[in-house]
Amino acid sequence: MGFHKCVSGVTGQAIADDILSQLEKWQLQLQFLRGQAYDGAGAMAGKSKGAAACITAKHPKALYTHCASHRLNLCVVKSCTIREISNMMQSADKVSRFFSNSPKRQLALEKWIDNLFANEKRRKIKEMCRTRWIERHEAFESFMDLFMPIVCCLEEIANSSPAEWNAETRSDSQSLFFTVFRFSFVIALVATQNVLSYIKGLSVKLQGRYVDAIRAHRDIQNVKSILVKQRCDVERFHSQIYNEVTVLCQSVGIEESVPRVTNRQQNRQNLPSDSPSEYYKRTTTIPMLDHLISELNVRFTESSSQFLLQFAQLLPSELIKNLTKTKNTDFDDLIKFYEDDLPLSRGFSAELELWKNYWSSETCKADAEALNTPEKALKQLDKDLYPNIYTLLTLAATVPVTSCECERSISMLRLIKTSLRTTMTQERLNGLAMMQYHHQIPLEADEVVEEFATRQPRKLLL
Repeated sequence: MGFHKCVSGVTGQAIADDILSQLEKWQLQLQFLRGQAYDGAGAMAGKSKGAAACITAKHPKALYTHCASHRLNLCVVKSCTIREISNMMQSADKVSRFFSNSPKRQLALEKWIDNLFANEKRRKIKEMCRTRWIERHEAFESFMDLFMPIVCCLEEIANSSPAEWNAETRSDSQSLFFTVFRFSFVIALVATQNVLSYIKGLSVKLQGRYVDAIRAHRDIQNVKSILVKQRCDVERFHSQIYNEVTVLCQSVGIEESVPRVTNRQQNRQNLPSDSPSEYYKRTTTIPMLDHLISELNVRFTESSSQFLLQFAQLLPSELIKNLTKTKNTDFDDLIKFYEDDLPLSRGFSAELELWKNYWSSETCKADAEALNTPEKALKQLDKDLYPNIYTLLTLAATVPVTSCECERSISMLRLIKTSLRTTMTQERLNGLAMMQYHHQIPLEADEVVEEFATRQPRKLLL
């Protein structure tokens, strides 16, 4: 809707005042403020002086949501702090920069790709981007697909003559070659790619535009359950990873190896094992799964979605599964919190009984399965017959999930405000931004000229 410069400062209180004042300028009624979503920065999410806390103090029903996509990214970052995983990611990033920073090196890599894989569509290695989280998943996939050409190209450059490559390039290539030409590097790469592949779809979903809080909560719980399932059956899961690693290593001639066990070791894992597979299962696969599951449990707790479960129980798809278990008292906290928003809060119990009885009939059960989101349920709901449930499902559809949409617009700001146009005023910037982001809205040139002539009267005939 627009950009606003924080002239008064970037403290939590200053940002909160700017947000509220801007909403009032847009003539949005603050008594209907029901949600706010930011990242986890201290100025925004601080419990006492953050912008969310300052706004909630004035408008208690404006529930703060820590952006689900940011939380998921933090889970991935924390789970990748294992030394073997962290070293692998840094090395892979150096390799990608080694080729991307030089067209000559990139051309040499593409020649190897053509020689080894005639129909390979990937031509470049993606960098381990820290902000664009989807590209991080794709970076692992591209590195694995091009692993053989990467190794061959690095070895060729390292063993080339001074006439072909300079000394610095040959030295860097040799260093990177010995880094990636290790069994421990390959297993860290494959294990990370396999574990994070379970959350790639969720990461895409949470950064999307069309997602409601209930659906996001279900998707997160589904990912957590499958990761727990893989952890319980870690022998089979690690066996799949190890077989994939063995095939990849055989293609480039890497031998299976295990670091030697010493009496004292601080810079790497030092666990005794009966076989290489057992060693890497205990040092890579299990820690990776445990870290990711633990972070998901901490950052996506049930308490952070205290009302989502109650909202979900009102959906027809969930209601028919728990007709006998669902009680009126299950919604006491929800009704008490949103009592002022409900048109007839005292009649909610009777309304709920009617709602349950309607979907309990055999003719309606088949239709109930498809109504698994607030958006779908609202289209089929009679507002006059179920006013309280209609209001609650409207609130459920309003609960924010992510703030990535706003950050995506900030990333595109450079298309409008360049370094040569730093003197652009706030009003013009917001006007151009609205035209850029809402380009699907048709504009009539004559109406624009007429509006401009009315607001800016001058002698010039337009």
